[in-house]
Amino acid sequence: MDKQEYLASTYEKLAALFEDRGFNIDLSQLRARAIQAELLTDVPEVRFTFDPKRLWRLSSFVLNECSLLIRENSGDTKILLEWVRKVAEAFEFLSRFSAEDERGFLLIGSALAYHIAGYQANAQCIAKKLENDYKNFELPAEDQVDAVLVDLFRRSLINFMKGNIKGLMYSTNSGLSKIATLQEPIIRNFSQGIQPLDSLFAITAHAYFQEAINKFIEFCLQGDDEKYIQGNANLQKSYEYFRDLSDITLSGIVLETQTVYNRFRERSTWFAIRNNAGELFSNPVWHYYLRNLALDKSIVEFWASQLTSIKKGILTNNDSYVVQMPTSAGKTLIAEITILSALTSQDHARCLYIAPYRALVNEVESNLSENLGAVGYRISNLLGGFEFDALQDFLIRESDVLVTTPEKIDLFLRTLVSAKSG
Repeated sequence: MDKQEYLASTYEKLAALFEDRGFNIDLSQLRARAIQAELLTDVPEVRFTFDPKRLWRLSSFVLNECSLLIRENSGDTKILLEWVRKVAEAFEFLSRFSAEDERGFLLIGSALAYHIAGYQANAQCIAKKLENDYKNFELPAEDQVDAVLVDLFRRSLINFMKGNIKGLMYSTNSGLSKIATLQEPIIRNFSQGIQPLDSLFAITAHAYFQEAINKFIEFCLQGDDEKYIQGNANLQKSYEYFRDLSDITLSGIVLETQTVYNRFRERSTWFAIRNNAGELFSNPVWHYYLRNLALDKSIVEFWASQLTSIKKGILTNNDSYVVQMPTSAGKTLIAEITILSALTSQDHARCLYIAPYRALVNEVESNLSENLGAVGYRISNLLGGFEFDALQDFLIRESDVLVTTPEKIDLFLRTLVSAKSG
């Protein structure tokens, strides 16, 4: 069997699994059991027939094999991502009634799977749960080298899944610094025949992982494709060393992290803007803006709904658009980058943002001021009253972006017409 035949066979096995009635019944029962565990203090006696261990094994199989097929661009990607989403839920549901020593592995699997499937908000919520769980863990002693390395690995992985760039900078710098301290005695002891080869392989695997995440940070801050490529190569090296150590757990996590990493590129802010509105990058403001988004807001990628808007040409076409998204799906960010596109591509451009009520006006003004104000634009709001005073006249004349309510802009337009008529 050659590679292509193996990949086709794997896809068929996965399809058969998700068509299996028993497997789907087990997933439905798992959901019901998880809801019980979350909502009820006294769980009633219900005879569920699914086996949690079996579902865990099958979910791990699905995640591993779907990750492989996605990396190899084999099979229907849309269907593969839907299967990954289902096992992300399965891992999450299993974690709600699992033993304490199993919960962490299940949450890691869930967060990675949600990331791969494109549900970044879900992944970040799971990563925060993991972070809260690990706060209660005691730090390993300095002489427990393996435990220290795993702790550093876990911290960087959680920050990576959270998309927390500042936290990631701290954890990877700490990790690389600690590895450099541990590396010298390990190499010395190995050369003297005191330390086994496995210890050298382990610290090398961890070093490559931390360095991969470091390159990821550099890409998020600079948009340099070479950094992204180096990070991907380092993840592959880390996986190979963990695999040679027969560390099934960490090699599997690194391989799934690599799938997340590969999927990240097309969703990244730098890649999406460059690919769909590359002419905007001629203005250096965009470089500062995207760097600030990553560093200050930990916004390093667009969600699926936002990507759709960008690919439809919202940043480059002069056509009018209606963007319809659910609550918290990223409308404000789309509005923000559209405003920045107008300001940077048209001379003397000014923008009007109309929000339905006063509280939202203040919130939007605050958000825009943080992000667009940081790259030199004046953001102001226009609220209250049935007339315009000197300050409001000044803001109308001098602001690059004006945030107001429908009532206030209606008054402004009628006043303007009246003034012109007089």
